[in-house]
Amino acid sequence: MGSLTDAQRAAFDARVSRIKKGGPNTRGQIFVGVAEGAEGGTTARTVAAAPFMTMADILMVPLAFAIGMFSLVAGQVAMFHFFSADGAMPLIEGNAYFMLFGDICVATILAVTFGWALRLGATNLRRMAVLAGVAAVFLAKSTLVGAAPDFFSALYSPSYVATMLAV
Repeated sequence: MGSLTDAQRAAFDARVSRIKKGGPNTRGQIFVGVAEGAEGGTTARTVAAAPFMTMADILMVPLAFAIGMFSLVAGQVAMFHFFSADGAMPLIEGNAYFMLFGDICVATILAVTFGWALRLGATNLRRMAVLAGVAAVFLAKSTLVGAAPDFFSALYSPSYVATMLAV
């Protein structure tokens, strides 16, 4: 493990000079196939490198955030109407843990379904936007109810909204 031989140093210097002047295989192109040789073989095909972020990725992030928000609100509304005292399967009062985990389970199912249908899981940025939408509604639900009580009265019930506003 000592110094480079003269042949290795010459090959290294040639590679550095090709990179500096922008020679072949230094500009983000990938060469696929057999290279053309002295015997007249086939030519190599070039495939352009994919861009890091496309416009579709950028435009899908707000949609993914809205889908995350919608998933949690829809999960909470479904659980409220299904398991509330007037719902199809009323639970014993005070079972808040079931209601909380039920909301999260329904929201997860909806988020995964919408994410799969709209290909929102194609990039990590979209997945994080869905999770951020879910977290935003989860953390700011009381603020949202205070900002739009009529809207939430139509979704839940006026008594539920009054209880949320009183808290």
